[in-house]
Amino acid sequence: MLTFPVMKKTGEKLMGIDAVIARNIDRFIAASGMRRNAIAEKLGLDNPSMVSQYRHGHKAAGKNFIARLSKVLGKKEEEFYAPEAGPAKMGGTSGTYPVPTGYQEISGQPMVVRDSQSPYFSVPIVDAKVAAGPPALVTSEQVIDVAFIHRRILKKKDPRNLICTFVKGDSMEPILRDGAIVCIDTKARPEGKKVPPGTIWAVRKDDGVVVKYLQIRDSTMVLVSENKSYQVELVKDPEAIIGKVVWMWQSLS
Repeated sequence: MLTFPVMKKTGEKLMGIDAVIARNIDRFIAASGMRRNAIAEKLGLDNPSMVSQYRHGHKAAGKNFIARLSKVLGKKEEEFYAPEAGPAKMGGTSGTYPVPTGYQEISGQPMVVRDSQSPYFSVPIVDAKVAAGPPALVTSEQVIDVAFIHRRILKKKDPRNLICTFVKGDSMEPILRDGAIVCIDTKARPEGKKVPPGTIWAVRKDDGVVVKYLQIRDSTMVLVSENKSYQVELVKDPEAIIGKVVWMWQSLS
């Protein structure tokens, strides 16, 4: 399970991706063996103490600083955004990623329940390429099946904004396995640059959908996999966010 460390800043704390960046700056500088003055000189900094401020989390590093430091240390920019992986935890305790919960029944044939009094939402399941577009444009021919999700699970969400699709690959294992079904609220968006820790988002990429943890730094979205063998991905198009994963189903076998 991925965790985001907290590092102290003068009078407050660095949180989320800022803390991750500070931790990685510290690790990479230590591994390089370079002295503070030498790094400051290569960065064009008049005050070498600025290096220490970024390194020890007293000052949040911006995108331009990371780009310059990556060249000095021989690292990729993406590496500065990558959280360290720790042991998997369940249940939403502080610093961990809770698993969206719910249950479903799959019908034999694609269908839509129109009874407004039904305790279930019927949400179409579509291919990832279809899920990358607006739910209103999904045709009956594109619906693979239907997920029935209890209203209590999705609370007051509008079913017209919901779409389900399949997870492909192992980048989010063990939280989401290959073949898992996820339900996406296509109207959900992060508030400003604040992304609630542990939330999973669907992002448009290569004409399909990827499902990842999300952090936002400056104008860049950082996509983080649960599987630590995958590198972080950077996406600069804010319109690439499809929505928030609000429910999931997968076999335990």
